[in-house]
Amino acid sequence: MTYSKNVKDEISKLNIDDKLSIAELQAFTRTNLVVSVSLNGKISLTFTTENSSTARRIFSIIKKVYLYEAKILVSRSELKKNRTYKILVKDEEISIYILEDSNIDHSVFRDLSFKDPDKGIHYSDLENMKAFLRGAFLGAGTIVDPKKSYHAEIIFASKKAAEISIGFLKKLGVNSSLTIRKENFIVYIKEADDVSDFLSIIGANKAVVEFENVRVLKEVRNNVNRIVNCETANISKIINASSKQLEAIEKIESKLSREEIPEGLYELMQLRKKYRDDSLKSLGEKLEKPVAKSTVNHRMKKIIELADSL
Repeated sequence: MTYSKNVKDEISKLNIDDKLSIAELQAFTRTNLVVSVSLNGKISLTFTTENSSTARRIFSIIKKVYLYEAKILVSRSELKKNRTYKILVKDEEISIYILEDSNIDHSVFRDLSFKDPDKGIHYSDLENMKAFLRGAFLGAGTIVDPKKSYHAEIIFASKKAAEISIGFLKKLGVNSSLTIRKENFIVYIKEADDVSDFLSIIGANKAVVEFENVRVLKEVRNNVNRIVNCETANISKIINASSKQLEAIEKIESKLSREEIPEGLYELMQLRKKYRDDSLKSLGEKLEKPVAKSTVNHRMKKIIELADSL
C-alpha cells in the first residue's frame, strides 16, 4: 500500500460536510471528470479514479447533495494491475446541476467549441479552500513517502484550476509551484514544512503525525551522520598531519644529535612519537609545562621547517 493511498484512505473517511461538499466536488470536476455529449446532444458525466476510497466519496457526495445514485463501474486492464473506478452520472439534469455548481460552462460542450469551460472559483473563507484542495488531492494527487523525500503534487487539466489552487495554498500559508508535464498542469510542493502543512490542511491528521515522526528520525540520523563525518574528517586530518610530523622527526633525529635539537622541540618530538594519534591540544596538555594548542602548532611548524632545512 502506497503512502498516497494511505493519505487518501484517511481523508476519504472524513464526514461529508453539507456546506463544504460542493467545494470538494468542484475540485473533482477539475481533476478526473470527463464530460460526454450523446448524438442527441444530452450531457453525461464520468469521474474516473484508481482509488476506491475516492470513488466512494464522489459517489457519496453526489448522492447526498443531488439525491442521485450514480452508477459505479469497476474494471482492470491487462497492462495495469490496479482497478479503475468510473462513477457515471447519466441523468442530464443532474449532470448540468453538477457542472453549474462547479462553475463550469456546459454550453461549451454542446457546441463543440474549444473554449475553456472553467469559469474559475472564488472563495473568501479558508474552510472551502481546504475542502477544494482535499478534493483535488483525492482526485489527482500524489505524495511521496517521507522516508524517501518530501514531495506532493496535484495534476490539473487546466491552467486556471492549477493557478486557483496555488492561490488557495498561498492564502493557507503553503508555498507551491507550477510546472507543465505532458500537457497537464502540475501544482507541486517540495519543502518539508509545506508538505506537512498541506497534509494538515486537507485533514490527514494521522498522516501528519507519521510524517513528522519520520522527519524527526531523518533529522536525527542526518545530524549523527554529519557529526560522524566531521569526526572522521578531523581524525583523517590529525593522522595525515601526524604522519608528516613523524617523518620530519625521524629525519631530524637521523641528522642531528640530541644536543643540537632545541629542548622545547625535543620534548614535543618525543611526545608525538609516543602519542601518534593525539591532537595538538592533547599533546600540549601532556608537556611538562602545558601550553595552548596554538603554541604546539607553532613548535610543530618549527620542527617541519628544521627538517626541511636539513
